[in-house]
Amino acid sequence: MKRLFTIVLCTLMVLVAGMAWSAQQTAQMQITAQVPQAVTVSVTNLDFGNLSFSSNTPAQSTITVTASNGVNYSIGIDGGQHVGGGRHLQDSGTNQVLYELFMDSSYANTWGDDCAGGTYTMGGLATCMTGLTGTGSAQSHTVYGLITTLAPTQPAGSYTDTVTVTVVY
Repeated sequence: MKRLFTIVLCTLMVLVAGMAWSAQQTAQMQITAQVPQAVTVSVTNLDFGNLSFSSNTPAQSTITVTASNGVNYSIGIDGGQHVGGGRHLQDSGTNQVLYELFMDSSYANTWGDDCAGGTYTMGGLATCMTGLTGTGSAQSHTVYGLITTLAPTQPAGSYTDTVTVTVVY
């Protein structure tokens, strides 16, 4: 009987000790992450090719913007390196060819950079392309270039300009 009592007592002690070791405390850990607004921009060059002395010369380019889903953005294009009374292509000297960039194929809305803190407004009419919202996928925006009829006295040569495209978000 003493032996049975010892076994029962030892069993109870092991169970009580086991319960002491199986006590628990819990806490909650919060997990967070920030997804930043991401915007990338790429452009294709605009090439007017061989210009005409008898008709307007149009050309197109593409601005591709990839913005995080829901990010609102605007696109501006500055006046270029040879601005003054409009945008100009210039040869290696001082000869220039007037051109303009538009947001629409009807050449009604001149593309400026006022949304980007710039000053190219061409008579107060040029503005940025606004009201755009990112989807997380690439979105293409066409740039319509136009050179009006050249004077027959325009010197032959290669004319260039560089503009800066700015995406504000």
